[in-house]
Amino acid sequence: MDSNIIAAFASLVAALAALTAALIAWQQGRQTEKALNLSLAESRPILCLDIAGEKLPSDLSRVKFVVRNSGPIPARLIYKSTQPWVNGETEKSTMHADVDIVLPGEDHIISSFDLTGELPAQVINGDVSLKYAIAILYGPTTRNDKRRWITDAWVAFSCRKKAFALRKRDEIEVDSRMMSCNLKDLEPEDWLQWQPPSLNQ
Repeated sequence: MDSNIIAAFASLVAALAALTAALIAWQQGRQTEKALNLSLAESRPILCLDIAGEKLPSDLSRVKFVVRNSGPIPARLIYKSTQPWVNGETEKSTMHADVDIVLPGEDHIISSFDLTGELPAQVINGDVSLKYAIAILYGPTTRNDKRRWITDAWVAFSCRKKAFALRKRDEIEVDSRMMSCNLKDLEPEDWLQWQPPSLNQ
């Protein structure tokens, strides 16, 4: 057999072997990446916000939220932002850094907004509308895990049901460099027009 043909055949075999090795390495890399992503998803805190209790005390003097960690590892609360609306007008908001730790399976009570004077009775009677929103920026407690999420909840008091109704509850993953959360960026489009459902809904 001509030496040139032998050399060309050997080069072809080597190229096919290199291509096969590259394909195997790429496939293994994809499997490793999928396994890593699955591992990260399974080893993260998962926080959910809700009103503390289905119904409120009769005086409605304080609005409280509970944040629940249903994930397998602790969550570090990095920043909290809250905003009440009374008759569609914004009241004093709170925005500050937070250092609380929420353990897996733990419910953490967050006292948010105190209603004073005649306002609680006016809200209960339906003379005044009350809406409330809260957002929390959080992440894992380990230093080398920079992942972060924002969980938020938007509620309005229903005088017919004597309880808060939920308009929106959500969670999003955000940039690891984020240090705060802004409710304006999360607000539903129909938030100010939305009314809680009646007893028949």
